Amino acid sequence: MNSIHKKNKQMKFVLISTIIAITLASCGGSADPHAGHDHGGGGPEGSSVVLSPKQMSSLGLTLDSLHQRSIADAIRLTGFISVPPQNRADIASPAEGIVQNILVSEGEAVSKGQSLATISNPSFIQLQQDYLESRTQLSFSEMEYKRQQELNSGNVNSKKTLQEAEANYKTLLVRSNAHAKQLELLGINATSLSSENLTSSIVVKSPVSGTVSHISITLGTNVQFATTLMSVVDNSAAKLEILVFEKDISLIHSGQAVSFTLANTPDKIYAGQVSNIGSSFENETKAVKARAEITGGRSGLIDGMNANVILSGDGQLVDCVKDAAIVNYQGVDVIFVYSDAMQHDLLHSGHEHEAHSDEHAAEGEHAHEEEAHEDAEPEAGSIAFLKIAVKRGASAGGFTEIIPLQALPEDARIVVNGAFYVLAAITNQGEAHSH
Repeated sequence: MNSIHKKNKQMKFVLISTIIAITLASCGGSADPHAGHDHGGGGPEGSSVVLSPKQMSSLGLTLDSLHQRSIADAIRLTGFISVPPQNRADIASPAEGIVQNILVSEGEAVSKGQSLATISNPSFIQLQQDYLESRTQLSFSEMEYKRQQELNSGNVNSKKTLQEAEANYKTLLVRSNAHAKQLELLGINATSLSSENLTSSIVVKSPVSGTVSHISITLGTNVQFATTLMSVVDNSAAKLEILVFEKDISLIHSGQAVSFTLANTPDKIYAGQVSNIGSSFENETKAVKARAEITGGRSGLIDGMNANVILSGDGQLVDCVKDAAIVNYQGVDVIFVYSDAMQHDLLHSGHEHEAHSDEHAAEGEHAHEEEAHEDAEPEAGSIAFLKIAVKRGASAGGFTEIIPLQALPEDARIVVNGAFYVLAAITNQGEAHSH
């Protein structure tokens, strides 16, 4: 069984090498025969590889730093993505009416205060009319009340008349303010309302910024007061909820580093830090909830997603890389390193030669052309990667401890996505040079 597995793995490597060979040939072209030249002598035993800009673009390589993590004591837990209540909203209808317009669609990003839908009802006109009439009556009542105050100060009218004028004024003031508040709840600006701009429809606006996650209405729907129209969720405020069972409670504390992956993107690793720990067990899961603030990128996170969580232990920190950065060839684990400080040496290694002697000049034009071919400088914009053998350690949460078998450059950046393809490219170049 092991021999079959090994044979299948070798066939897979040969197939990918063939694909890479075709890709490199199509990208480099005959005008760039030296792109990807291995300065270490070709083949997997070479110490570096040079890739042209076209090859870099085609392979889609991504780089990452060397990480310091506690791997041996890592704890595996489960969790899910959650958006706090203050960053989500179920938008309800502020009044009964007919849905006249739906101004957004599911999945659309909206900002706070943006119009989402319009609802119409003839009763809206009546409410505006009542408000304008109450304002007119209030204005008249206020003048009458002031007039009665002046008359009473001169003992011209009775105190009862003044009291009646006062009561009428205050009653109309309360009624007018109540109508104004009702209009405010409907989103109608009472201060700018006049007999010329009465409206039979209201606009429902979003109370938060986020993404429209669900729309539960259609055009023409007859909605009642407080009917839910749609939901908006701000996934940029997402947090990680961790389920911690009783046996692991003593191992978690605030400020502890965590990493997690999602089921749909297992190769993408997110980072976080424990912010608080619950004080009671959940009835359904019999676990304590701990919340972690997400400290890195949040792209791809959606409320409710399940997460596989790795809780970093408090043990010794070791050098780690993402699992995808390590590739194996003929039993040797290697990584590919980019160093800005070493670029010049790696790119121009083997291209500096002594002046040709008269003896070399007499060897013929053909030999001279071959030598010029071998000494051609790499294409402008090419990038060199150093191949370094490593020893694997423990793995957890998408990271693996490594012990480099030679010193890494201080500014080392490690190839993650595409490391296997770089190895295939080197192997293919080594075979080509051997011919």
